[in-house]
Amino acid sequence: MYKTVGIYRKMEDVQEFERFYISEFMPRMLKLPGVLEMKISKLVPTQLPNQDPGLQDIQLVVETYYESAETIRQLMATEEGRQLGSLLAAKGQGKIGAYVAQEYKVKSTVLRL
Repeated sequence: MYKTVGIYRKMEDVQEFERFYISEFMPRMLKLPGVLEMKISKLVPTQLPNQDPGLQDIQLVVETYYESAETIRQLMATEEGRQLGSLLAAKGQGKIGAYVAQEYKVKSTVLRL
């Protein structure tokens, strides 16, 4: 499965951005052909001994799942895709990282006696 991953850090108003993302951005994205689902995760840092302090300020991770890698390329080339990208960059308020990923799922199997 293919997805895009957005990482948001050092945001001025994370609650306002989350509201915008869920109520305005996600509904528009989910109407596009080939967009299967979206997830948004609010992160809370842990206190692991070896944790990189530069990663402590990541506040949100957003995943958007697509039918294929080709779907991502096609959507990014459309007018609606470019408008949504510009809208997201304008509302971001902080630092944004965006990635395309191929996801693999491995599920655990529980042996029952």
